[in-house]
Amino acid sequence: MKNSQSGFSLLEGLLILVILGIVGGVGWLVYDRQSKNKADNPQSNQTQQSDNNQTETKKEQSKTYTDSFSGYSFEYPSDWQLSTKEDKGYFDQRAEKLTTYNIVTVKSPDAKVQETEGPGGFQVLEGAAFIVSATPATGETGPTFNATVDGQQATQQEYNPSPHSEYFTGTYFRKGTLDYSIDHWYPKDGKAEYSSQYQALLSSFKTNK
Repeated sequence: MKNSQSGFSLLEGLLILVILGIVGGVGWLVYDRQSKNKADNPQSNQTQQSDNNQTETKKEQSKTYTDSFSGYSFEYPSDWQLSTKEDKGYFDQRAEKLTTYNIVTVKSPDAKVQETEGPGGFQVLEGAAFIVSATPATGETGPTFNATVDGQQATQQEYNPSPHSEYFTGTYFRKGTLDYSIDHWYPKDGKAEYSSQYQALLSSFKTNK
């Protein structure tokens, strides 16, 4: 009886060793294959790392402006200068009073401007400036829609030059009770330099009214 039990214990021990050997061998083969795949596809690993870096860089290189009064927000490059100007000039028929709203200007780091009597109050000599505002809806909307902002049909037009010699591209749309204006001002022949930043602002523009 003791010899039989001893034989069974030895057999069980050998089975356990065989099973452990098989599991260890399979694990080593899987690890070895994954290591070879990584070594054979360095470009894939680099691409993934590059995508992650670009996402983080984009977050670090952009800021978000939120206008709590008119209820909109947009992203702009972090090294651009943003300023707001409070203006009273639109009559809100529902409230029967002049409405105060913000004119938001975002200027590129190399922007040089000259004061004028034009709608924006200045002319861009170098660089670019984006001017954003939202005012009570008045009159009719644009005759044609050739752009989309925040899911809304928008009218985009170029003014070269405008009556006061300011060159700019204007994007306008209406949502609810507000008319939104998002302009890209630039010097003559300077539209293309910051057009990608302008398109990024339009893409990030959100309203909650």
